[in-house]
Amino acid sequence: MATHHRKHPSHSGSHSGSGSDRSDQSDKSDISSDNESAVEEPELDPDFDDEAAKPIQMMEEVRLIMLMQPEQRPAAVRALVERAKASPTLQLAGSRMQYLRRALKLYEAPAELAAIARVPEITRKFNDLQLSKAIEVADDPIQIPAGFELKRVAKRLREYKTSEQPTPTALHDVMIAGAMRPSEVERLSVAKSHGRWMASGYSKARDARPRLFLSFIAPDRFSELLGWIQAGIRGGVLESPMRTSANYHFKRAHDGATMRILRQLGAKYTADSVVYQSDASRAKAARKALRHKPEMPPSERYARIASKAPAAAPESSKKHHEKS
Repeated sequence: MATHHRKHPSHSGSHSGSGSDRSDQSDKSDISSDNESAVEEPELDPDFDDEAAKPIQMMEEVRLIMLMQPEQRPAAVRALVERAKASPTLQLAGSRMQYLRRALKLYEAPAELAAIARVPEITRKFNDLQLSKAIEVADDPIQIPAGFELKRVAKRLREYKTSEQPTPTALHDVMIAGAMRPSEVERLSVAKSHGRWMASGYSKARDARPRLFLSFIAPDRFSELLGWIQAGIRGGVLESPMRTSANYHFKRAHDGATMRILRQLGAKYTADSVVYQSDASRAKAARKALRHKPEMPPSERYARIASKAPAAAPESSKKHHEKS
């Protein structure tokens, strides 16, 4: 990337040494403020510790590389690849390579740089590792707290009356229906757009684009219940699930289970409610329920899809999925 500097007019007359220094400094500050491309050479972290595996830091690394002269960029990308290959674990190496390729694509790097960031050996081993982890988690079923079985949750969600005050159990049921994080309860919004129900205000996303909403209950009913719960929190009737005390009370009431289990149950119940009970279709439904980015690889942390066919889902959810 070529760097263009604006020429400054030379100062006439004689100046003392200190005056000249001040003038030079003023000129340098003008150049840096008027031209953002006039930056210092990037300094890459020599240790490339665990923090460097984060997508945001990798994005900054690649941004600085793209500010270099074209002939300097390949060597800088190779340095990042070598540091990734020297990672202490295969999981970390694969993650770093994944972040690097994603950042290069975002900055529209030339094909030459993208080719350097492709290391088939690491990619193959990393994919095998991810697959083995997914199988291990699938064999470890979720321990469902008493009272939160699918039939009971679906029955309560049908019977809630929004004219009455919401209860903590209603809050937990709605969190399951939306496969929600505690941080999403007060900010999530579900609305119909161009004939499809879309969710916005979800957490842990680098973009703000609405994503398809999917649940084991009808989306219009979920939207109604979510507004009811949010009004209850704003009015002080319900305790915000973001408060430490809310999670503490939940753990005491449910044998040490945390609110994280509610998101897992939401993904599982949505997957169990698909009409065609293939592993692939159920896994796809779980990812939609979790609002995962479609192009990202599946996460083994939440969606635990058993290979055997689950129990039949409520009729309302089956009709909804047939329409989808």
